[in-house]
Amino acid sequence: MKRILLVGTSAKHMDDMKRIVYNVYAEKRIDSAYSAEQARGILQNNSFDFVIVDISSVNSWEYQITHTIYKQTSAFVLILVPQKFSTPVQNGHFRGMAVEKPISRVTFAQVLRLIDWVLSLQKEKEELQQRLSDICIVSRAKRLLMKKKQMSESEAYLYIKNQAMNQHRAKRAIAQNILNHYQT
Repeated sequence: MKRILLVGTSAKHMDDMKRIVYNVYAEKRIDSAYSAEQARGILQNNSFDFVIVDISSVNSWEYQITHTIYKQTSAFVLILVPQKFSTPVQNGHFRGMAVEKPISRVTFAQVLRLIDWVLSLQKEKEELQQRLSDICIVSRAKRLLMKKKQMSESEAYLYIKNQAMNQHRAKRAIAQNILNHYQT
């Protein structure tokens, strides 16, 4: 996680949140927005991994800005909602969650750690999916080389590996070139 954005109107609440967030994510850059215009400007010019929105009411600009955040970013969004919040927060279409406030500092820190863990699992999943995709493409290219050039499986793999080393490129890129060459 690289950057975190805090959105809300209350300077006191924002300062409290910032301290807790900093204790959990000391090495991360934390930005704050105190108005809709400021939040939109920050979102246009920056990329965030995690956004925390402190909503004061259903008709507030903070509630409205959450829709902008969902549409414009892939950030995980934590929405702090008042207990009297009558409209349920829909979270089926975005990465995020809503937590009722007031929330204790300890609970808030635990929620942040849980989100950090979830985001690390998400990142690990994406990396594993990419590796699996790479393996599948290299495997398809090996099979194509075995068929078209009558190579053994180990010869086809060594060919891809050596081409990647000689050209300073990834095996996936070499394999994709092989697939493109023979499948046209």
